[in-house]
Amino acid sequence: MARFNKLSSIFLALMLVNISHAHAESTAKVDLSASLVDGSCAIELSEKSLDFKPYSVTDFPTAKTTVEIQPITAKVSCEGGNTTPLLSLKGITPYSGNNKVFLDGAPNGTGFMIQRKIKTRGLNDFYNDDALENQGKQVTLTPLNSSNQFSSTEYFEIGLVSVENTVTPDFLKANITFTVLFQ
Repeated sequence: MARFNKLSSIFLALMLVNISHAHAESTAKVDLSASLVDGSCAIELSEKSLDFKPYSVTDFPTAKTTVEIQPITAKVSCEGGNTTPLLSLKGITPYSGNNKVFLDGAPNGTGFMIQRKIKTRGLNDFYNDDALENQGKQVTLTPLNSSNQFSSTEYFEIGLVSVENTVTPDFLKANITFTVLFQ
């Protein structure tokens, strides 16, 4: 579930007080208060979970092998003004020195890698340094403004990859949080 760093509602309170009639004069007082925010923003993923088909350890002959890629989209929208959303990921990356392969549990030589879909990648070129990092560099998404009605669809790919030359059988799972900050 995404987390947001903008307020999502506007509050306006009016209070009329101290209305009195004194002699021929009358006075009225009003206290006004308001909170101004840029508007409400949201991220919605096309899928809440992805299931990859079963593979044999022999399907991973070497490190940096990708056996399956699945797409996922994120619809990012804002109301109330121009903003440039920034994406960051949070999950478990259990491999020492590698914060791009996500896996809950003990390392078994495999995991999940996320790429922003800027170009079409095949199984042979999916595993690369362009992958998104766990709690790493924020990725600038499409700026939201009136020309795109303050909404954009961002495309990502998630690959099942091997990290090491030796892979052991296991059930693979990774919980990854997509966090979008709106500036």
